[in-house]
Amino acid sequence: MLALLVVLMACVFSTLDNAVTLRHASGTDIGQWPRLLLAFSGLAAGFVFDIRKRKYMGLIMYCVMMMSVLSIVVLNLGAPFLIGLVVFYLSSGFFVVFFTAGFMELSRHMRLPSLWAGMGRAMNNVSAALIASGSVALLSTGNSLAAIVIALVLFVAVSVAMAVYTARMNAVMEPKEPPASQKSDEERREAFIAKYGLTEREWDVFSQMISSDSSAQEIADCLFLSKRTVERHISALYEKTGAKSRITMYLLYRND
Repeated sequence: MLALLVVLMACVFSTLDNAVTLRHASGTDIGQWPRLLLAFSGLAAGFVFDIRKRKYMGLIMYCVMMMSVLSIVVLNLGAPFLIGLVVFYLSSGFFVVFFTAGFMELSRHMRLPSLWAGMGRAMNNVSAALIASGSVALLSTGNSLAAIVIALVLFVAVSVAMAVYTARMNAVMEPKEPPASQKSDEERREAFIAKYGLTEREWDVFSQMISSDSSAQEIADCLFLSKRTVERHISALYEKTGAKSRITMYLLYRND
């Protein structure tokens, strides 16, 4: 479902991109300052998506999608170019972060996490390339009604896909009662340490690595160690567990 959602959203975003590009190509230009909005939107997306552990990420993206579709409509109705340009750059960062974060979350549950982690941006780029010629051809004809109808159809399709995706994500994130036979956190910790022969300090570093995306320096600061010591522990952890990434380490621990 996430893959279908990304493809549909990429179609909408690519259409808006092409509408803005065509206006640029016709000689309309207002300078470079709107590009600053791209950096701002990327940072804003990172912050707001993390609210309540990404609980509202789907709703936020739905609002961004609505804004993008409305921008396509008003541009085809002859609205000022500045409106489309501002919406395009404000929404760009949200699309990029959503595609990346969505597949990063999905990768935790796949057999090849490192493959799926970057699939969001890849699918966006492929989808945009496939529909680019058709989208540009449609927008170039000047048939505003057809462009508006297609944009609205895509919006409806995205709405349905977003509703299903959000429902599934909420079901996955909803706390569940653990089975009676499930190990406690302390039992899991002791078993994992014993299985891989970890020292207490290595466990401290390991727990930081699987519970956050902190850098080696940040982990060192948290544990009151030197960065070199933390890096040595990280190397030992990769060697002992045979993992190639933090995601793999997390999966080893959760599935143990």
